[in-house]
Amino acid sequence: MGGGNGFLYMAKKVIRGNFLALLLSWTVWRFSMRISGPYRSPFIIQVLGGTPTIIGIISSIRSIIRLIVFIPGGYLADSVGRKRIVSTMTFFMATASLIYVFALDWRWALAATIFQSVSSIYMPALRAITADSLPPEYRGIGFALQSYLPSLPAIFSPMIGAILIENYGYDFGIRLAFGIQFICGIAAALIRTIFLKETLKVEEKKEEKFNLTKTFSETFKTLIEIPFQLKCIIIASIIGDLGMNVVDQYRILYATNIKGLEVFSWGTILTITNGVTIIIGLITGILLDKYGKRRISTLTGIIFTISTILFINAENFETFLLAMIMISLSRFGVSSGLRALQADLTPREKRGKVNAAGMMISQLIIIPLAYIAGVGYEMNPITPFIMDLIFASITVTLLITVIREPKKRYY
Repeated sequence: MGGGNGFLYMAKKVIRGNFLALLLSWTVWRFSMRISGPYRSPFIIQVLGGTPTIIGIISSIRSIIRLIVFIPGGYLADSVGRKRIVSTMTFFMATASLIYVFALDWRWALAATIFQSVSSIYMPALRAITADSLPPEYRGIGFALQSYLPSLPAIFSPMIGAILIENYGYDFGIRLAFGIQFICGIAAALIRTIFLKETLKVEEKKEEKFNLTKTFSETFKTLIEIPFQLKCIIIASIIGDLGMNVVDQYRILYATNIKGLEVFSWGTILTITNGVTIIIGLITGILLDKYGKRRISTLTGIIFTISTILFINAENFETFLLAMIMISLSRFGVSSGLRALQADLTPREKRGKVNAAGMMISQLIIIPLAYIAGVGYEMNPITPFIMDLIFASITVTLLITVIREPKKRYY
């Protein structure tokens, strides 16, 4: 397949400059995060003395802090630029991994979460600089590459984590995994510091004292003033992401503790899922740009609801594997399509504030839902996944009824 519609041609248009630097940083960091991340929940429970409810409380606290920091993060992204905050806070985010290495009980996990959450003030700027660095006509494939190209070295990361657990146990094995994550996080921060270029021209003006109240007010004003379609896309995106932020940490507990899978089998499932979805995910990115972001997002949203039902009822390795592949692929299709639509409809100078407002609302919703998911899991382990099913159904409904492809797209 060649010419203007070919994958290599499209990839060449986006893999350069800032986006190339971001891809490299994500590649290094994602490799290590997928060694430790899938096993964080059982580590907190089996080693640090936590419970599913405590995991839910930690997630709620994370959302409270992010709720506070995303607004000034959006302000900084649109006032002082993207690169400075992204580069600096990536170092702090990486350092949080060390807390897990030396953790004595679940309170240390809470401390690590607080440190990471404060550091996430850079997220609006990271999203803004990513959108700035992608041509509008190739944002679908761009977000596909962002999701899957850095995942190539990480295909075997869950298996590496499982091997560490098999050989060293949850205690030392996961501590070692978090040590690797710290080293890779510092490397990612150095890549961003050295190679990223600023994408926002900040006009020279008199220094103004930062006013948090005024910043919150301006951000909400931006959210109110944006077009109706953009509001709907942001809402759909927020609801669609709730499952990943609230539910996913309970999947390994459900599969291993409730359904009886071995930890090594779960690591194998995640490894195979990573490999399969990278290939098909890139194809999905091309389909987003070729056949319409709304259309593909709607289709994959429907597939996600089916895959969630399959996951709840899975009883063996093969069914869990099929369910996880479907979940991974369909979640990517929905999130990438909605993010691309949001970028298409948002002027460059407002992307920081719009991203911050959307992420802030997301965290506000997660605060109670994360606690409910943790308590609900202890009462009935399928509770978090029923919540995920509801989230997906709402997103699909919005895509079908109110969201449309934009007639005008911003660079």
